[in-house]
Amino acid sequence: RSVWAWVLTTVTIRLLWLGVETAIGRAGLNASFARHIADFKQQFGPYGIRLANKAEQDQRIKKSLAEVFTDDYEKLKKTVEQLEVMDTLFQAGMRPEGDEYLLHDLKLKYGKNRLEQKEK
Repeated sequence: RSVWAWVLTTVTIRLLWLGVETAIGRAGLNASFARHIADFKQQFGPYGIRLANKAEQDQRIKKSLAEVFTDDYEKLKKTVEQLEVMDTLFQAGMRPEGDEYLLHDLKLKYGKNRLEQKEK
C-alpha cells in the first residue's frame, strides 16, 4: 500500500510541476510578445499586422514569433543564424507556401534589426 501511495504522490508532484512550468513559460511568452508586437507591426505595416493578428489566434505562430522577441541577446543571435541558414535553403528553391515564408522572412528581418540596434 505504501508503494502505491509513493507512486501516486510522485506522479501528482510531477504533474503539478509540469503545470507550473507550462504556466510560467506561457506567461513569459505572452510578456515578450506584448513588449515587441507594437514595434513589429509598425516596422512591417500590413504584413506585420496580419501576422500579429494571426498570432493572437494561433499559439504556434505566437511561439514562433517569440523566438525573435526574446531579450536574451545570445539566444536572439543564434535564432537569426538559424533563420539565415533556412533563408539560404529557401532561396535555393525549397521555399514554403504562403504565410510560412512570410513568417520566416519577417522574423529574419526583425531579428537582424534588433541585433543591429543592440550593437550600436
